[in-house]
Amino acid sequence: MGYRLPRNTETGEAYFMSDEPGFLQKRLRELSDRAWSESRFLFTDFLNESEIAEFHDLEKTLAPCGTSVYGGYEGAERLMIRFGSPEVFGYVQEFPICCLQVKRPAVKFADDLTHRDYLGALMNLGIERCVIGDILTDGNESFFFCEEKLSSYLCENLTQIRHTHVRCLPADTVPESLRPAVQQLQGQAASERLDAVLSKICGLSRTESLELCRQKKVFINGRICEDNSRLLKSGEVISARGYGKFRYLGSSGSSRKGKLNFLYGKYI
Repeated sequence: MGYRLPRNTETGEAYFMSDEPGFLQKRLRELSDRAWSESRFLFTDFLNESEIAEFHDLEKTLAPCGTSVYGGYEGAERLMIRFGSPEVFGYVQEFPICCLQVKRPAVKFADDLTHRDYLGALMNLGIERCVIGDILTDGNESFFFCEEKLSSYLCENLTQIRHTHVRCLPADTVPESLRPAVQQLQGQAASERLDAVLSKICGLSRTESLELCRQKKVFINGRICEDNSRLLKSGEVISARGYGKFRYLGSSGSSRKGKLNFLYGKYI
C-alpha cells in the first residue's frame, strides 16, 4: 500500500489538495495561528509557484510568528513554508526536507530516464505530488527532494523506473552540475519597467507583456505581479508562464540612442 498524506480529521481531505476556493489561504492562516499560539514550528507541504504567490499575498496579515521558505537548495522551484522563527521562539528547527539520490546499478542496460519518468514512478507508489519537491536529473545522475517522513519508505520502495532497476539512497546535497544553470545575457529596453524588460527577454510586444501581467502569469520573487509599469531592481527573479525564469541583473549603461542596456541571467 502506498504512503498517504495525513488527512484532516474533520473533512477527510489531504492538506493542500482541495479544490475548494480559499482552502489554501484558510490552511495557511490556521498553521500560522497555531504556530504562534503554541510557540512551535509548523510546516506546509511543498508548494508550487502559484501557491507560494498566494502565501506572499497573505504574509503581512498572518500571525507574527515569522515565516521562511526553502526547498532543499538555493533556487528551488517547489518550496516549503516554515511558520515560526528562531528570533521569536528562541530555538531552531530545520526544514523536514530530505535529499535522495537515484542510482542505476546497470547503467549500460538502463533506459534513458526523464523528469517525467521519475515523477511517474514516485506517483505510482501512491504518494501525493505535494510531498515531493524538485526533481533534478541530467540523464545520468538524478536527485530529488521529499518530506523527511517519506525518506525511508521511498528508499525501500523506489526500486524500478520504467524497465530500469534503481536504488534510492539518502544524499547530503545535489551536485552543482545538476542545479539550474544561469546564462548571463544582455538586452536593451526603453526603461527598467517590467513590461519593457519582459518584452525584450521574451521576444514579446509591450501589449503581449501587459496581457501576461493581466492574466496573472508573471511572478517577481515568487509573487504575482499585475503591475506592468513596476520598475525592476537588480537581483529580482522574474518568471513568466510559458517563457521561463530570469534574474534581472541591473543596468549596464545607456546606448547612443538613449536606450537602457541591462544584464539578465536566463535559467537553462
